Amino acid sequence: ILVKKVMKERVGQRFSNTFGSLYEVIDYERATKVTVRFLDEHGFTVTTTWYCVINGYPRNPYDKTIAGVGYLGVDKDGNIQKAEGKAYRCWADMIYRCYDEKHLLKEPTYKNCTVCDRWHCFANFLEDIKTMQGYDNWVKNKGWEIDKDLLQKGLKYKIYSPQTCVFIPTCENTKESSERVNNMSKKVCLEKDGARYYFSSKTKAAKFLGVSRIQDYHTIINGYKILYE
Repeated sequence: ILVKKVMKERVGQRFSNTFGSLYEVIDYERATKVTVRFLDEHGFTVTTTWYCVINGYPRNPYDKTIAGVGYLGVDKDGNIQKAEGKAYRCWADMIYRCYDEKHLLKEPTYKNCTVCDRWHCFANFLEDIKTMQGYDNWVKNKGWEIDKDLLQKGLKYKIYSPQTCVFIPTCENTKESSERVNNMSKKVCLEKDGARYYFSSKTKAAKFLGVSRIQDYHTIINGYKILYE
């Protein structure tokens, strides 16, 4: 009778996990077998323990755990996609490069880069890259990596997507990156009230201005006109 009372009391209770996703207990068989459903548009269900339930441990595959953007998704069997392997590291690094503020301060060349909505989900990324140019070489060999620039040369705004990315040797990608960095590091002159202040890079000029980065050419920030050498 006591067990049935506990079961009745606990079914329907709601909690949130460590990422703030709300879930509800939909079945309680015993303390070591409790099923919850996440209360979002996906309605993912998972069976876990009561201890995990009340402490917010159930994982939602749609929680945006990477830079507030990337999420794992589900595999072909409907389970949470495992966060492991070479592909996961490639995907997570890609998301961080484009959306992590600390990384963007270190590498401002990525400020105009985004990841397509479909690739915000790791499970989708894992599926799509198998048909991309250079995939077999990337899987079998070291020294290969994903590249967004080869198919988007000359574009100011670039996107990581199945249509715009290929796998290429790291040495080729490094050459492309060096050219972009050199372009971003051109000398900057700030002009105000007839006085000019020179900086060796946009990053240093931005620090002087008290902003995270300088985004556009020939703008005025905090009263300073921005010129380029």
